[in-house]
Amino acid sequence: MIAAKPLTVPHEGRQDFPAVLSAVALRKTYGSVVALDEANIDIRRREILAIVGDNGAGKSTLIRLLSGLEQPDSGVIYRNGSRVEFSGVSEANDAGVVSMFQNAEACSQMDIADNIYMGHELMRGPFVDKKKSLERQRLC
Repeated sequence: MIAAKPLTVPHEGRQDFPAVLSAVALRKTYGSVVALDEANIDIRRREILAIVGDNGAGKSTLIRLLSGLEQPDSGVIYRNGSRVEFSGVSEANDAGVVSMFQNAEACSQMDIADNIYMGHELMRGPFVDKKKSLERQRLC
């Protein structure tokens, strides 16, 4: 059996765009299992970023910490240069940090874009497509 190495992401990147979301020295353990050990990441505007690694490397744990679903044991998260401590997913969402997890319960009858924005649709105003909103509710 091969033990997964905890995820570590170099804390460096393009300096022409400041990081909109950063994590410094994030650590998360579950009992005696170290899921993240000193993970660092900078996410910048106009950047395409992939987080890849072996199963058990801590990819999902990192995303759960960044999106407020879980709290780190130690380390700091910054949004636009200011330290943040998201107390939950809704607080992170309000700050513009949104994650979509692979989930079999997503609405398979809707296209990808509709699944991504599910729960974030405009509910009032002149641009609301009431027919489409009702159709979404019926599908899921």
